[in-house]
Amino acid sequence: MLHHFPNLLTFSRILAAPLLAYAVIHNAVWMALGVLLFSMITDFYDGRIARRYNLVSKTGSFLDPLADKVIIISGFSALCYSGVIPLWVVLVIAGRDIFITGLRSVVLLRGYELQTSWLAKSKTALQFIALHLYIIGSGCLHGAFGYIGFSFKLVMYRMIEATSVIVALVTLFSGLVYLWGIKKRVKPQKRSHVQK
Repeated sequence: MLHHFPNLLTFSRILAAPLLAYAVIHNAVWMALGVLLFSMITDFYDGRIARRYNLVSKTGSFLDPLADKVIIISGFSALCYSGVIPLWVVLVIAGRDIFITGLRSVVLLRGYELQTSWLAKSKTALQFIALHLYIIGSGCLHGAFGYIGFSFKLVMYRMIEATSVIVALVTLFSGLVYLWGIKKRVKPQKRSHVQK
């Protein structure tokens, strides 16, 4: 059972994505933040357990970043549907992540793995931070925390706009960096007799 546990944690993040989208669309701020917290905790422990007990495998190497992308795209798409962020931000994030996931799949099928760059990890962390900001901002703008003055709403709007541009630029840049140095990040897969 233990050798499946990291994968189950990873897969639970994928299953949590629709709940995150539902919470964002219905302005259930605390539920949405709870799902994000659950995602971050499982993201930390699935990798930690897999490395500690030598359970790393091709399945886990593919599912782990995929789960992050599913959560992030679900959250950003729901925020776009709610009118919090513009569509072009979602298209940049989804386009980059779908392309890189496809590229990772091809590399894995050929017996190699695509190592994640520090910039890609920073991009994911920034997207999660932005999700928290947007969800809290959406709650402020839609009355989840009671009456909020016009001046504070204006500040929140400007902060969301500025952060959206930053997130989109970092996302796009990290994708270009992947393509630029892809030969350095393609490595032979590490052999393992169990799945992560």
